[in-house]
Amino acid sequence: MIAQPRLVKNGIIVCGLLAAFALRAYTLFYVPLSLDEILTLSRYVPLPLGEIFVTHHSNNQPLASALAHLFSPQADNLFLMRWPMLLLGMLVLPFTYNLGRRIYNQTVGILAVFLLAIIPVHLAYSVVVRGYSGLILLVTVSVYFGVKAMQQNRWPHWVLFLVVNLLVVYFHMFGAFAAGVQLGLVGLWLLWRLSISWRQNSLPDFFTQNKLLLFRLGLVTIILLTAYPLLIYHNTQAILSEGGHPAEFEAWRDGLSWQP
Repeated sequence: MIAQPRLVKNGIIVCGLLAAFALRAYTLFYVPLSLDEILTLSRYVPLPLGEIFVTHHSNNQPLASALAHLFSPQADNLFLMRWPMLLLGMLVLPFTYNLGRRIYNQTVGILAVFLLAIIPVHLAYSVVVRGYSGLILLVTVSVYFGVKAMQQNRWPHWVLFLVVNLLVVYFHMFGAFAAGVQLGLVGLWLLWRLSISWRQNSLPDFFTQNKLLLFRLGLVTIILLTAYPLLIYHNTQAILSEGGHPAEFEAWRDGLSWQP
């Protein structure tokens, strides 16, 4: 008798994921090209894979450009280049479910997945060749591992939390702000733990048991506080200096294939 409600909930989750995929696959053909997407597709995706990451230019989302390059190296098939973004938009759903279930309960997890699956803004961002769907995915994943780390205080969860927060900026430079907020929340959590240890007169034990964690958080915080502002500044200057060339973009768009 207990297995039946669980089977029903699992069935709802599977149906929801299938519906989410169908909506995104349908949207794949109908979201129009924006100037930002044309900029990414015409200037950055055709570059050699290594150059996408190592050459300084105004591309502030190299991971998204690299994924599109792998699916269409010549950047001539919009259908293929949008597929990896769709897959990233789908991957965020199970993490959203598990995050809602871990923080509250399974019902909240299912509701969160349902709302994210049908919300129009995420449908659109799940198919454009920009870093938005990857940014949403990695921020959700980092929150998930951050919650697990604070609940269980196991070092693999802390490592994954920190690594994902470092990677998120490669999907979009504004991911630095999300990483900063999460590290700030972890800092508040550590202060709360410190206050408990202070009241219990066990402050030395706290530092002894968490010295490696404190070192890692401190190191990553220093990296974020130094590297991310510089990255944002240089990318902003490059964007302002390059500008846009509508005639170039229109000529490129006219030669683009929309066919599977």
